[in-house]
Amino acid sequence: MTTDKVSRGKPVRAFLSDVINVPHFILRLNALILILLSGVHPDGYSRTVTKLGEPQAFSKLMAMLKQDKIYSGPCFGFVNEANDDKLAKTDEDIAFYVYAIREQHGDGCPGDPNTSPVIARFRIARSTGRIEWLDSVNDKWKPYSMFLKQRAK
Repeated sequence: MTTDKVSRGKPVRAFLSDVINVPHFILRLNALILILLSGVHPDGYSRTVTKLGEPQAFSKLMAMLKQDKIYSGPCFGFVNEANDDKLAKTDEDIAFYVYAIREQHGDGCPGDPNTSPVIARFRIARSTGRIEWLDSVNDKWKPYSMFLKQRAK
């Protein structure tokens, strides 16, 4: 009877199919795990797994502002507030570099030289480099693109 089932091939084929598919499943699973751990997205772009340093974050922000012709010139100052305990309230805050843009007064810049008001705040994600803008009216961080839309109004 065993010989008969083997000769028809159905049980043997089913058994071989199970044996052959298990290693392929394991290989596929291992490949998926390696892809996830490597930080490479299946669509082909790479997720940044190394943290952005403060100089690179500041350079990225400055490049974006210069490209969009915003806050350039000698009458603007930039302050890194990332380590300010008043602003770093949560783990999420620690994951970002926070920069305040201040008006500079005096030395050829109009305004009271005893004041330097904050006119905008940006934060840059340490892990991805994503730039966000603080919408001070709603007290919410929004994508940089929303900042540009807001300025265009």
